[in-house]
Amino acid sequence: MLQHSEWPKAGWSMWAKSGDPTGWLSLPQHMIDSSQVGEILWTEWVAPSQRRLVEEDLTLTETETLNLVSWLAGSHDVGKADSQFLRQVENRRENRYLVDQVIDAGLPLDHDPQFPDKIQHSTLGAAIVSRHLRRYHNVPEPVARTLASIAGAHHGLPASHSSFKYASQYLDAMSSQWVSLHTDLLNALADDTGATAVLPRLRSTKLSPQTQMLITGLTIMTDWITSNPEACPLSSTGRSSSTDRARTAVNAIRPTAPWNPLLPNTGTTKGDYSSRFNWPAGRSPHPSQSAALDMCRALEPHQAAMLVIEAPMGEGKTEGALLSSEFLAQRSGASGVMVATPTTATADGLLARVARWAESTTIAVRPLSLFLAHSRSKLNPDMKTLRFQGIGTDEVHAPTIAHQWLSGRKKGILTNAVIGTVDQVLFMALQSKHIMLRHLGLSSKVIIIDECHAYDTYMSAYLSTALRWLGKYGAPVILLSATLPASKRRELIDAYREGLDIDYEAPGDSAIQADGVGESSYPRLTLATQSGEQTVTPLPSGNPTVIALSTIDDEAHALRTALLPTRDTGGCTAVVCSTVARAQDAFRLAQELVGDDAVLLHAQFTASHRMETERRLLRELGPGAARQSGRPQRRIIVATQVIEQSLDIDLDHLITDIAPADLILQRTGRLHRHPRNPGDRPDWASTPHTVIRGFRERVTPEKAPAFAPGIDAVYPEPLLLSSITALELDMSEPRITVPTDIPVIVHSAYEDPSVHTAWQEHYDEARQKWDQKERTRRMMARSFQITSPDFGTLTDTFVRHTDVVDDGTQLGEQQGLARVRDADPSIEVIPVISTGTGYAPIPLGDDDPIEEYIHHGVTPHGPLEHQLAASTLRLPARFTKIRDGDEDPLDLIVSTLEQLTDPAWMQSSLLRGQLMLPFDDNLRTQLVGHDLEYDLDLGLVDHTYDAWRAEMARRHKESHGD
Repeated sequence: MLQHSEWPKAGWSMWAKSGDPTGWLSLPQHMIDSSQVGEILWTEWVAPSQRRLVEEDLTLTETETLNLVSWLAGSHDVGKADSQFLRQVENRRENRYLVDQVIDAGLPLDHDPQFPDKIQHSTLGAAIVSRHLRRYHNVPEPVARTLASIAGAHHGLPASHSSFKYASQYLDAMSSQWVSLHTDLLNALADDTGATAVLPRLRSTKLSPQTQMLITGLTIMTDWITSNPEACPLSSTGRSSSTDRARTAVNAIRPTAPWNPLLPNTGTTKGDYSSRFNWPAGRSPHPSQSAALDMCRALEPHQAAMLVIEAPMGEGKTEGALLSSEFLAQRSGASGVMVATPTTATADGLLARVARWAESTTIAVRPLSLFLAHSRSKLNPDMKTLRFQGIGTDEVHAPTIAHQWLSGRKKGILTNAVIGTVDQVLFMALQSKHIMLRHLGLSSKVIIIDECHAYDTYMSAYLSTALRWLGKYGAPVILLSATLPASKRRELIDAYREGLDIDYEAPGDSAIQADGVGESSYPRLTLATQSGEQTVTPLPSGNPTVIALSTIDDEAHALRTALLPTRDTGGCTAVVCSTVARAQDAFRLAQELVGDDAVLLHAQFTASHRMETERRLLRELGPGAARQSGRPQRRIIVATQVIEQSLDIDLDHLITDIAPADLILQRTGRLHRHPRNPGDRPDWASTPHTVIRGFRERVTPEKAPAFAPGIDAVYPEPLLLSSITALELDMSEPRITVPTDIPVIVHSAYEDPSVHTAWQEHYDEARQKWDQKERTRRMMARSFQITSPDFGTLTDTFVRHTDVVDDGTQLGEQQGLARVRDADPSIEVIPVISTGTGYAPIPLGDDDPIEEYIHHGVTPHGPLEHQLAASTLRLPARFTKIRDGDEDPLDLIVSTLEQLTDPAWMQSSLLRGQLMLPFDDNLRTQLVGHDLEYDLDLGLVDHTYDAWRAEMARRHKESHGD
């Protein structure tokens, strides 16, 4: 790029960045910096697939597209050429000179009284760019608006139609001096970037919404780099004579180059898997793993695809997806990978595996940046082991690194490899600030979504919108599931294909199978491209396992009886409960039976407490543990649903609350999961057996079952009823064969539900209520979503400007999670033991004594700071649930906790924005009407809620004559 010498003289008097009295940055210099940094990022950092998409969208050559992108990135702050903006510092004595030099340049700074409202410089910039394109280059208004939307949205939100209209009227009333200056600035930038010859060619080509998203995301990234004084230093003259200033700025940040995996080339599928994952000699890939790789290898260059892998639990779907993603990236031009999981626990568990795989795909001189995307990522021990590359430090040579600048809630998604919760993908559909950065990051990657069956109607609505956008971008997607209903598969494939092809027509509800393959075929792989779908049904691997099922009632004596073999003979049994309160009740009973051999795991422990318990269970019950090497003689694990997806543990026996059939199947995937040596399992558990509880009375064909309190509040009643029938729990000695029965059971529960004649009326009433609720939830989901990527400007994608989430903040992230999961915003606290003068983190147990208290007013640091930050606890959702006629409790709880929080936490990078919940020496506290206790065995106990539950149970027994 050549630097133009004829920038308007008056322009050099205008400040874009104000610093101290000896340092500032002029607007022309910032425009030059931005255009040149944008050019470098476009050519060296943006994924080849993204560049190709924009070139095809604009029907421009590679060079012409580069010139246009550079001009758009450089023009984003032209709205700062305005008296309103420039006068902002006139009352600051140290910066008054910045206003004086504008006056000395002869520019009028008078305020026009007919425009009393402040105009954001980004909005004014959009109006200036639009007018310039229309008047100077004869670009039609609809086209000009799409191009101008880049400047209008560079602060994270597009200019609304009303604010753009107001800014345009303000612009029309400006003096000719300002109008000429805007023209001269944009023309000089066009000459510098080579865009002068390109802009008139855009008269008949509007930027598509996805192109607007990508260029805006790049512009935001560019602006953040060029606004960083360490990368682009300020000066006493406001300008720089350096010819390599932009290169120096990019080098200071060091964004890692696009990922270009070194594909395994052993000549065989077995060899490719073995070399990539360091498999032991003699191990072969499962048929489903081989089929996945073969299907991706056969794709044509530049061909976008969605691969759906349906295979049993423990069949290596993750490894199959990772290796397949390399070929999808190579074919499509993607430059990274995102692995999305249902929970933070599953994300944490995958981090080390994904990091090892990622390291094997690259070399140290071309490192791959890696980011763990959830709120506790900084505390993950595996993240701490990555080499850390930061601004101004020596270059790190390692295959995978944690990148200082590409970190945090907004920029982390821009790294090469991201492991996080599925919310990071769902946020792509949420009206949220700086969503363009999320689109820029995700559209450059192969997106792997694990457990894609696990998302309800509301979340699936967000997922469908996200997949539609990913289809528009041509970003490859891999979906993984062991228990995917056919209608859900159809919904997700249709959403992606609608993105790939605007003319695609989804098949009717009856078309839930592809290529004539029956729904009972399993495993099953489906590859969807713009040209059609291909379905493969590889042979099952291994021998089927028969699992016996039985039911018990929900009384304590029934659970006690079911646990007696574990107490008397040993073995490792899990009791899975639907709610924390039920889990705490079951744990108390287990403690009575086996004492310290009972372990409790649920979401109402502090994060560090829960993580320590999960590590303990993995050590004791993981793949490598045997009776002679860590596996306990006797263990009862009581847990909530966190156990069904987040832990690779092997159980001898399973007791579970009734749940939808697919979740029951997922839980049975932990039963006899790993091969065991003779004697590792007790004789009574030599064959797998699952006991199902949660019924008020015995299940019979003559009467629809009623469920224990709380269970049908977690799961829809009609789905529970159809699952009972699908699993034949009303029959004598029911059995299921895994994996053979998985698709049949899921189909029966979800797609073709049937219940006994005596249940039908009750089922129909429950189903009608559920269907109405599901329709309402779909409508609610659309309320907070951006629109589908079909037409219009960025402004048109945001339909509720007054209710946009900023997920870059602690509370904003919680609001975003609540929006994409249809939940009341939950509140995360850090519980502490508080004394009169100080406080300490809650210990992990009786053997974890408090050795040091922190004085109030003193900022924590070192190990104590990390210990506190790792001790987060999410309050139950009922704390923030809005009751009919009541006010929203969120503000009251947050304001109460803010008053209890030590202000010194604001000086800690790990604790800033966190809320403190002090407990007394007995670990008791009161919070807005709740009597709380943190029990080291039970976790958070809400005595107020427990008293209400006991009263409800008493009334129920009285009303039923028990």
